[in-house]
Amino acid sequence: MSDQTGGLRGSLGYVPSWVTSCGGNPALNDILDNIDNSDTDNLDEGVANLYYTDGRADARIAAARGAANGIAPLDASSKVPVANLPDAVLGALQYQGTWNANTNTPAIVSGVGTDGHYYVVSVAGTTSIDGVADWEIGDWIVFNGTVWEKIDNSDKVSSVNGQVGVVALDAGDIGTDTSNFDKNLSAADDTIQKALETLDELNVSSVLAGDGWVSSGLSFSYISYDSTHKLGVIRVTGSDVTGTFSVGMKLRLSQPTDGVKYAFIHKVEFTGGNTDFTIWLGTDYDLDSEAVNTVSYSGFRAPYLFPMQKDKWTVEVSDVSQQVVSSVASFVWVNPGSTSIDIPLGLWDVEYFVIVEGDSNSSTNTLQVQATLSTANNSESDVDFTSMLQERGIGNVVERAYGYFYRRKELELAASDEYFLNSLCSYNNADIKFDGNISKTFIRAISQYI
Repeated sequence: MSDQTGGLRGSLGYVPSWVTSCGGNPALNDILDNIDNSDTDNLDEGVANLYYTDGRADARIAAARGAANGIAPLDASSKVPVANLPDAVLGALQYQGTWNANTNTPAIVSGVGTDGHYYVVSVAGTTSIDGVADWEIGDWIVFNGTVWEKIDNSDKVSSVNGQVGVVALDAGDIGTDTSNFDKNLSAADDTIQKALETLDELNVSSVLAGDGWVSSGLSFSYISYDSTHKLGVIRVTGSDVTGTFSVGMKLRLSQPTDGVKYAFIHKVEFTGGNTDFTIWLGTDYDLDSEAVNTVSYSGFRAPYLFPMQKDKWTVEVSDVSQQVVSSVASFVWVNPGSTSIDIPLGLWDVEYFVIVEGDSNSSTNTLQVQATLSTANNSESDVDFTSMLQERGIGNVVERAYGYFYRRKELELAASDEYFLNSLCSYNNADIKFDGNISKTFIRAISQYI
């Protein structure tokens, strides 16, 4: 056939018109006829011939399908068959079917197998494979790459009272000796009874009623009172009740003179056959040397009518004046104004604030001042309570270091103690001042039980 320009297009391609115009040459005409009427199926396949028919391509694909380094086949559901999936997809274990452990069918040989292959025992038996000869229905036999191993899925009771298989028990199989059972039942009954007695003692109904207080039901007596730290000691005579009360619990009690009072338990101990309670009564109450009546306790945060204001459970000292210590030797701790605080035993959130001024009374190029809260009035006892300020100048122009100092830390005291607010200066014969007249100097201890 011809195109619009007079050329010839055959099944093998296009021949321009200038070639076809060379008529009168029989050899050329034969070539053109062959081009126009040739069939690609007649072409030999070879390295130099890259032209393939559908049939030849299909044959190539069929030869590569499922072959090593070839292509994966698809099943009737357009999925790759399991046999053509790698172990990484299938997982380490590959189920091979069931195994008769009585007849060793299919035959399994010790130390021979494919890593990850396993069988499930369908018939129990004693065939010895790699040293294992106890096979029950449901067990797995797995090859780990070296030996066959057993995954035991069939542990069972060998017998019950001499019976094996499906066992049906009656009273005769159990026996008549019930002494251990009676002992266990008696012990359980005692435990339940004690629990009921404890609940009754605790008067749990009052808690469930909603006021948050539990009546102790105990008789307390006055022992002592430390008015400096506002710590009182009350006692339950002849009983150990430390299993009921603990540090941090709240107490409500009454006394004939002042009526109802509230406190925290700061210490409870059984000593000399008695249980002693060290209680802290905060800012609003004192313990009188008289009868202690109707004591209730609570582990709740805010039982009924318990004062929850933090300032009622805080110890604080403050000063709004200026305190001065003159001519202090360099790096020597002093206690301006004898500023200190008495902290009761217990758990406290302790903080202080002070404006410290160090005057050298002459020029220097470096001046440093420090402040600390210490258990002595002339030393540093806890670096966590120490802060420092340093002023640097050029050409000996610094005469004063001045700054705000604040530190805070949790303290747990086994005994009451006094803490002093101290300061030092790096310059010899300097004056150290606490400027409470500018901003209030204070030391504060807040109960951590509130």
